[in-house]
Amino acid sequence: MVELVMGGSDGNDSDDDSCSYDGDVEYDGVTDAGDSDSESDGEGGGIDDALIACTTALEEYDYAVEHRYLAPRVSRKSGLNIFEEDLDPDADYRSNDRQFRNKYRVSRNSVYSIAGEIKDDPIFKNLRGPKQAPVEHQLMTLLNYMGHEGSTNDSQRNTFRIGTGTCEDYRRRAKDAILSLKKNYVYWPDAEEREELGKRFGKKYHCPHAISVGDGTLTELAFAPQCHDAADYHGRKLQWSLTTLIIGDDNGLIRYYLTGFPGSAHDNRVWSWSKVCQNPTEHFSQLEYLLLDTAFEASPVSVPAYKADSGLPYPSDPKKEKFNKVIGKPRVISERMIGMLKGRFPAVMRKNRKLITEDVESLKEILEYMDCAFILHNILVSRKDCDIFDNDDWDEWHDECDDLTDVDDPSRVDPDSLTPEELAMNSPLPLDAPKDLRRTLLADLIWEKAVDDNDSETSDSESDSRSENLLSFMDIEMSDVASQVTNPPSEMIPYGEVDV
Repeated sequence: MVELVMGGSDGNDSDDDSCSYDGDVEYDGVTDAGDSDSESDGEGGGIDDALIACTTALEEYDYAVEHRYLAPRVSRKSGLNIFEEDLDPDADYRSNDRQFRNKYRVSRNSVYSIAGEIKDDPIFKNLRGPKQAPVEHQLMTLLNYMGHEGSTNDSQRNTFRIGTGTCEDYRRRAKDAILSLKKNYVYWPDAEEREELGKRFGKKYHCPHAISVGDGTLTELAFAPQCHDAADYHGRKLQWSLTTLIIGDDNGLIRYYLTGFPGSAHDNRVWSWSKVCQNPTEHFSQLEYLLLDTAFEASPVSVPAYKADSGLPYPSDPKKEKFNKVIGKPRVISERMIGMLKGRFPAVMRKNRKLITEDVESLKEILEYMDCAFILHNILVSRKDCDIFDNDDWDEWHDECDDLTDVDDPSRVDPDSLTPEELAMNSPLPLDAPKDLRRTLLADLIWEKAVDDNDSETSDSESDSRSENLLSFMDIEMSDVASQVTNPPSEMIPYGEVDV
């Protein structure tokens, strides 16, 4: 082992500023006298400089590991807590309910309720260091950001008087915590719930067994994507955009969505890529279907409106025109859902200011914020923190839907009292049936059941003629249809397993 004794520099090395060794050097008990010539002093000085530099570097590294900042920071924390001022309805600079909603897009009760659901998320627990800000404050930062177009770290810094990095941390934590609630609030209805949905659609809209309505929408991108496929994001309606498919029920809840497609993607293309379309047996019984607009293709599980004839704003066939008018009422629900999403969270759903680059994380961040918007929408609708339905008797009407009409449940009625159109709509339809068969059956039912004043003079012969054409089109004997209605299967038969 070498014992180094530090000493002053030799007088012979007046031009050398480095330290040298002066004294004896002991090598395992053997002592040699220090050499005073310039060559020895030069070698010793080099070793000494290296040791000092190495020691200093290690000390700086240890300090950097233990401290977030290398230099002391001056605290500029505001004495006014904006979050507490906004949450306290009795504060000196309080916000009334309308002002609070304009700022955060939700009510105070909703802030507390949502914060209560996510407060136990591990992301709000620091493993070391100071305690995090209250969950309500972090959630409010996220809601304010999503609810105002053009929000940035700097704008939120000026609004809440917190650091720009703090704003970003608050949003990230609250967003990740909201995403963990997705399975609780955005899910496809099970068989029992779908049956109940079918009853309500039949009761209110003359569309028995319809379980949801779907539509596509565009989210504008404020900046041109900086990636190799940027041209794909250029759509017909907007300069740069993303395409989203949204399927919702009659309560305004989103039951399924698919987003991330570039703006040039057609709504029907997005639908064809969805799990609901690709796996119909997992999402529908043989009686159930969706209501869609003219952009979608007809199939046993999708019933779109009829396209207008050339040169006309509507179909020339009166039956098709009435069909479009009747299913237009439930389809308004999807328009309201999309309008509410874009109105409540415009920074995410209406005009997104995040830039898409070659880095996949840039698109992933946009989609995570959109996921968060869909989840928050369902949370708020389930808590009735919304105005999607202006009718005060909406809930009262739903309470009245417990009783079935004749067309809702064929197993509870006399088949002799059902029209051929009702029998057809209550008969299982296999997946390999003609694509337009479901829509044709529903159009015939609406033509018979949804009677306008002008339709009351329709003759019985015309009605019988339509019924004959319907049954011949289906190529099913009346006795077979009646048998299916009076003796329904105990369980819905999956697609492809029914013998027709």
